[in-house]
Amino acid sequence: MVHTVPAVATGYIDYADKWFNDLGTMETASMAVLHIAFFKRWLPMKKPKWSKAQQKEQIRGQTLREEDIGA
Repeated sequence: MVHTVPAVATGYIDYADKWFNDLGTMETASMAVLHIAFFKRWLPMKKPKWSKAQQKEQIRGQTLREEDIGA
């Protein structure tokens, strides 16, 4: 079975579509093998070092106040 992904109206094939279309039949034989190929190409995102609350606090600490800019 051949898997193809049609190009959009502009004729441009998106990056992931091109990757998928370039895979061999062995890589698309099963979802398990496709899953492995996917994560070889696109590594999982790393978890952030800080929690959402810590990230917000970091950003608040970097925000300029009126007295900082002389307004």
